[in-house]
Amino acid sequence: MRFPSPPKSGNALGTAVALIALTTMGSAQEQRPVPVFPARAEAITADVVVLDKDGRPVRGLTQQDFTLLEDGRPQTIVGFEARELTSPGNGTLRERVVIDERVAENKGSSQLGGRTFAILLDDLGTEVLTMEEVKRAIATWLNDKADPRDEVTLATTSGNAWWSDRVGRGGSDLLAVLKRVQGKKLRQPPSEWMSDWEAYRIAVYEDPTGGAAASGGLESAGAGPPSSPGAAPGAAAGVPNALGRFIDRVLSRWQTPTKNRPLIQARAMELYDAMTRRIRSVLSAVERLSRGLAGSRGRKSILIFSDGFLNDTNQGGFDRAIDASQRGNTAVYFIDAKGLAGQSFYGADRGTVPSSGDVGVISMEEEFLETAGTESLAESTGGASIRNTNDLMGGLERLTQESSIYYLLGYQPENPPDGKWHKLEVKVSRPGVKVRARRGYQATSPSPLEPVQKAGKPSRNERQKAPSKGPTRPLDPAVMTSGAEDAIALRLAPYVLEADQKGLARVLVALEVGTSTLGFEGGGDRHRATLDLTILGLSRDQPRLFPIDERIKLDVEAKTAAGWLTLSREIRLPSGVSQVRVLVRDVARARAGTVTQRFVVPDLDQPYLATPVLTNRITTLRGGSPTLVPVAHRGFRPEGRLFCMYEVFGLTDSQGNATTRVAGGYTLQSARGRVVSAAPPTPIAVALGGRVVRLLALPLDGLEEGDYELVLEVVDPASGRRLEAHERFTLEGDAKPKAR
Repeated sequence: MRFPSPPKSGNALGTAVALIALTTMGSAQEQRPVPVFPARAEAITADVVVLDKDGRPVRGLTQQDFTLLEDGRPQTIVGFEARELTSPGNGTLRERVVIDERVAENKGSSQLGGRTFAILLDDLGTEVLTMEEVKRAIATWLNDKADPRDEVTLATTSGNAWWSDRVGRGGSDLLAVLKRVQGKKLRQPPSEWMSDWEAYRIAVYEDPTGGAAASGGLESAGAGPPSSPGAAPGAAAGVPNALGRFIDRVLSRWQTPTKNRPLIQARAMELYDAMTRRIRSVLSAVERLSRGLAGSRGRKSILIFSDGFLNDTNQGGFDRAIDASQRGNTAVYFIDAKGLAGQSFYGADRGTVPSSGDVGVISMEEEFLETAGTESLAESTGGASIRNTNDLMGGLERLTQESSIYYLLGYQPENPPDGKWHKLEVKVSRPGVKVRARRGYQATSPSPLEPVQKAGKPSRNERQKAPSKGPTRPLDPAVMTSGAEDAIALRLAPYVLEADQKGLARVLVALEVGTSTLGFEGGGDRHRATLDLTILGLSRDQPRLFPIDERIKLDVEAKTAAGWLTLSREIRLPSGVSQVRVLVRDVARARAGTVTQRFVVPDLDQPYLATPVLTNRITTLRGGSPTLVPVAHRGFRPEGRLFCMYEVFGLTDSQGNATTRVAGGYTLQSARGRVVSAAPPTPIAVALGGRVVRLLALPLDGLEEGDYELVLEVVDPASGRRLEAHERFTLEGDAKPKAR
C-alpha cells in the first residue's frame, strides 16, 4: 500500500512539531499513594543504623528496642519501619538497556525496592592519580557489588559530570560518566609548598602588623606551646613570633632569599581562596543532592570521595548543607581519597623537608585538622567517615551495606517549630552495639526553594541558556537526582530533529501529564491549576546541560481534568548518549512527579533519520494548515489512521553535495512477524527549502489489538546508502476488532 508524500512546504517538519499545549486524551493511570508517618504538623524522621562489634548491621530489632530522645526528653515513636534489602530473584541481576525505547513513564517508580546513593566526587580537590584510584574503586563496586535495583546519582563538585540511573538499567552509562572524571587539583611546586592548615592560619589569623590573633576551639589546635617547633629562630620560650609562627615555619622550609613574609602571605591567601571555593562547591553539592533526594522514601546516602577539608567556621555553607540534609533525611559519608598516602612534605620533588620537630605537628594537621570539616559534616547527618585505608572499595562496600538494613523512626515534636537546634539521641536496648543516626535538626518551618550556591556549575561555554517563561527560579535540584517521585503521572518521549548552527541537535521533548493527579481548583466548566515545570537535558559524554524552568498556569475544560495533558518543549544536545529529566510540581497540592528517558543523539555529521513522529492526532493551526501533534505514548485505539512523519538528513552525492534523490518504503508487521501492510521504496518528494520529508497515513480499522512494529527504510539510489528505523506501538481499547 502506497501513501502520498506531503504537500510541498518550506516548514513541513517544523510545523509538525510545533508546540501543542493543553490538548488531552485518554484516561490517567491510577497512582499508589506513598505511605507517610502520621503527623499533626511536620513530623521528624530518623534513619537509624545499628552495628554490632564487627561493624555489621543488626537485623531483627523491634520498636520496643528503641528509645528516641529530643533534647534529653523521651519521645513517643509514632512510626516504625524495619527496612531490609532482599536479594533480587534469579534473572534480574542486570537489566537490558533498550536504546530504541521511545517512551518513559514513572508509573511504579517508587516500588523498585533498591537503595538510593549519591556519589559525589570532589574533583576540584583531588589530584589526578588519586582520582584514578577512586574511580577504580567505584567502578568495581558498580560492576560487582551494587544491587541492580540501586538508584545511583554520580556527580562532581566541578559540575562537569552529573548522571542518575538505576544500576541494572544504566550501569554502563554510569561507568562511562565515571570514566571521564578527572582530578583537577594541581600539585604545588616544591618551592612553594604549603599545607591547607598553614594557608588557613596565615590567611585568616596572621597579622602583618604583629602577632597572631588568638582563637579558641579547633582553630587553636596545633599551635602548641610557645617553644614548640615552628618558633622563630632564636625566639625565647614564651615570646610570640613577630609575624606569627606559621609564616616562620613556611619561610624556614622555602630556603630561598627571594621568598619573604609578604610573598608567603600572598601565597597563603591564594591557596585559601582556592580552598574556600572548593569547600563551597562540596557543601553546595551536598545541599542540592539532599534537597533533590528529599522526596525519595527510604535511606538516602551521599558518599563524598575527597581529600577532605578544614572545619572552617567562616564557611556559611556548612549550616545550609546540614539543614538540607536534615530536611531531606540524607546521611552523608566521607571516604578519604588519599588513603594511606605518605605525608605531602615527603617526596623526591621536595628540595627540603620540615625540621624534625615540625614533622609531628604537620602530620597531625594533615591527618586530623585538614579533614575535620568533612568528618563533622558526616557525623552531623548520621553518616560516618573512613580514613587511613587504601582499601577504598572495601570502605565503599561497608558504607553502602548500611543502607541494606536499617530502621526508620518517626515522631511528632511536642512544640511547633521555634527556629532552634534540637538534639536527637537514639538508644538501643542491646549491649555492645553502635548506633548511627543524625544528631539533631533545626526546627524551622518549610520554606520555598531558595537559591543554592553556584559553585561547581559548568562554565558559560559548557551549558546552553534556554528562554524561560514566567518568574525566574533556581533550577530545582530534584530534577538532577535519581530520587524519583510518582505522585504525578508522567510520560516522556524525546524527538531528535535537525542540527542547529552550533552543531547541536534540536530535541523536541513531548511530555504528557496525568491530569487526574493534579490539584485543579474552581468549578463549573473550567478548572485551574499551577505547575512548575523543569526539564533538563544532559549529555553523557560531554559536560553539557540544557535547562528549562518555568511556571505554567492551566485553565482547562472540566472534562479534560481526568485525561492526559500534552506539552512540548525544545532543548539542544550534542551527539551521543543523552538523558532528559523532567520534574513537574503541583504548586497547590505540593505534589511532584519525575520521569527520565535515556536516548541517543545520532552523529550529526553522518546521514540519519530524525526521530519519526508517530501519532494519531492532528490539530489545525492559525491559517488552517493541519499539523501533527507529537505525543508521548505508544498505545492507540484500533480505529482511524495512524500518522508517521520522518525527515532525512545528511545524504550526499559522490561530490559531497547534499542530495534529495531519496526513496522511502515501510513494512508494518505484528509482534509475531506477520506483515500487515508494506510499500517498497519510492522517491520522496522534496519540500520547499530542500527538506526531505515523508508522511505516512496507516489505516488501523480492522486490526487486532496487540503489539506492532513499523519498519521504515530509506535508500539513496546513487550511493546505495540505506537508513532504517523501527517504531513499536500497541493497539488497545474497548472497541471490538472487526472480523478479518
